[in-house]
Amino acid sequence: MRLALITDLHFRGAVPGTSRIAKREGRRALELLDQVLERCATAGVDLLVCAGDCVDTHEDPNVFRDLETLRDHFAGAPCPTIVVPGNHDPAPDAFYRVFPQPPRISRFGDVEVLSFYDDSIEGGAQRSTRSYELLDFMRDHLATNPPDVTHTVCVQHYVVHPPHDGPGYAHPYANDAEIRAILESSPRRLLVLSGHNHAGHALTDHNGVTYFTARALCERPYPYYLLDFEGPALHVQSLALDTSHEP
Repeated sequence: MRLALITDLHFRGAVPGTSRIAKREGRRALELLDQVLERCATAGVDLLVCAGDCVDTHEDPNVFRDLETLRDHFAGAPCPTIVVPGNHDPAPDAFYRVFPQPPRISRFGDVEVLSFYDDSIEGGAQRSTRSYELLDFMRDHLATNPPDVTHTVCVQHYVVHPPHDGPGYAHPYANDAEIRAILESSPRRLLVLSGHNHAGHALTDHNGVTYFTARALCERPYPYYLLDFEGPALHVQSLALDTSHEP
């Protein structure tokens, strides 16, 4: 099974202006997405995952036109897609009035994918907090280890590991330690995929769980990733649309 991963497009089309952060090339995001879709077709990808921040701001009324544009381009993907919202996107209920909502549990051969599409930030908080209902779901579902599942992949926007340390913007969940404790108690082979932190974080094994945070597509070198699952083995290729500056 081959999975392609992108995140943080920060697309601006109908929404005017540009990001306050100059290196975020949101007005190029549609072009970059189309290039990734072309490469997915060539690479024989079985699933494309986008880990959030599809648009650059949810505060402009034109944002839903931008979401519709992105939805139509994702619909041209050569494989199934899972798209989860991030903190720059409209809240999940509004986001999924435009995008198709993925199932909580998907299967692709012997790889299971859990989509955490309903995490959000409320009340001006900096961090998302995963709900008690979702924590209970994780605890129950991950307690068993089905013999026909070699990997379980958890997809979300916010960072589960590493925890935040020191000053600056906090990318992890407010209850990241509780989420990690549930993951670490599972007998499964787990891969946890996130976006949100534009600098990304290398593939890391921590207490028996594998974590990977992808870099932002909207920033040079416009990175995307191919993840190959072969039985118990996992291989990750870090690629870039701007090949003069590989990630």
